[in-house]
Amino acid sequence: MSAPETAAPASSINPEKSSLRPLIAPEINIWSLIVIGLLIMSLGVGLGLLVFLFDAAATPDIDVADGVNGPIFSEPGIIALLLAQNAAFAIAVYLVLIRLQKLPWSALGMRPAKAKWLKLALAIAILWLPVSMGIEAVIEGQWGVSFDELLMKLYAPYGFTWTSALGISFIGGLVAPFCEEILFRGVLFAWLRRHWNLSLSMIASAAVFAAVHVIPAVMPEIFILGLVMAWLYERSGSIYPAILLHVTNNLIAFSVLFGSLAFATD
Repeated sequence: MSAPETAAPASSINPEKSSLRPLIAPEINIWSLIVIGLLIMSLGVGLGLLVFLFDAAATPDIDVADGVNGPIFSEPGIIALLLAQNAAFAIAVYLVLIRLQKLPWSALGMRPAKAKWLKLALAIAILWLPVSMGIEAVIEGQWGVSFDELLMKLYAPYGFTWTSALGISFIGGLVAPFCEEILFRGVLFAWLRRHWNLSLSMIASAAVFAAVHVIPAVMPEIFILGLVMAWLYERSGSIYPAILLHVTNNLIAFSVLFGSLAFATD
């Protein structure tokens, strides 16, 4: 008599031979996503307002009315605002899924990844450099925007300082990739993957990921990266390769930005 066929537990499934579906906790449902979204908006507005009020009190010489032509936040304020945004992502996911629904972190993709997937993530990050430069060149030619000026206005409106270079690189290069990957791949893509096929899930999650970055000129690059990072998560069964790709990409971008500013001031 043959042994009865039973479903293998999620922890025993090899993600390279199956889709992510068996690895995703079913408790990530539409209501979880709605509550997480509402919390992110509430926390984002609340924390952003706190940063603005404290920053305005600390730096009264900044003219808020001149925000169109110059920065309305100080250097520490810009760093704090970036931190507040990512804190909203992390707090919302933690409260809803980890604290309230008692999900393990592994349900959000925090599972060990094989070395080959981490190496592939690094290789993709390096190969992505010329691709992103090509995309930016096309967009600059078609839309008449300057990516260098755009990044400087966003992250380094005061030019090169060690405060901005270290603060922005740490939060934007390390903290943001971790928080964003947990939210957009570990939660959103994972939920989509339980209901849709791989292609639709990748496209939808990448589109949302690009849209939340707001600035149209950067959306094509971010959309493509979103596709690749969702694919890495799907194939590896771990969020860490996607995080590594995201971290490497951001650190390279900030190193180029602040490095060019540093040499320009010499």
